[in-house]
Amino acid sequence: MNSSSRASSEGNIISHNNTSKNGVGIQVGYLGDGDGLSSCASQTPSIGNMITDNTANENAAMQAPGVGIWLTCNLYGETAGGGSSDLGTIFKLSPNSNGTWTETVVYSFTGGAQGASPAGGLTLDKAGNLYGTTAGLVFEVIPSVSKELVLYTFKKGGKDGSWPRAGVVLDAKGNLYGTTYQGGAYGWGSVFQLTRESGTRWSERLIYSFTDRNLGGLPNGSVIFPTSEPK
Repeated sequence: MNSSSRASSEGNIISHNNTSKNGVGIQVGYLGDGDGLSSCASQTPSIGNMITDNTANENAAMQAPGVGIWLTCNLYGETAGGGSSDLGTIFKLSPNSNGTWTETVVYSFTGGAQGASPAGGLTLDKAGNLYGTTAGLVFEVIPSVSKELVLYTFKKGGKDGSWPRAGVVLDAKGNLYGTTYQGGAYGWGSVFQLTRESGTRWSERLIYSFTDRNLGGLPNGSVIFPTSEPK
């Protein structure tokens, strides 16, 4: 890794692998170690900052215990700087058989309407596409073709939210949820939902606007979906 490809790594690191032998895609969270990276060979689910979706490859270097297929594990992350325009990147780390890793820049941000300096973390869907935020928009990156799609750009004035500082999460229907640090009805930040209307067109709905400091405001983290509701 060098400064010409990326700099100032931000957010979480996620992992993508696809089980192709039986045609089943899986998404499992794994607990990372101290630097946020954990082995895709682990098959013990836990809550953490990695998402895996295992790819069968008989020539790969890691095998999942009890599964009987060989796995490759590509890690994805984002940087706030570096890349071809020095405005941040989405990068991929691929494992080598000798224990080292090779970095590939999946996408370099160009600024302007396409956004710059992503810093909120990434979310992975079952197709292997990546979702995240920059200071003024929500994006999707398709690693297979190194392409960015801008899903939603927050409007001037901030009534629909302003300045997302965290990533987004996906629900089972493919809707995206996130927070903005500022904006909303009262200027104290918001929680929003994005819904795909057709093709690459998405619509935003403000779920909640924080009202004042006494009730909390200026959210700088994302939302989560609980595995079960508290009693």
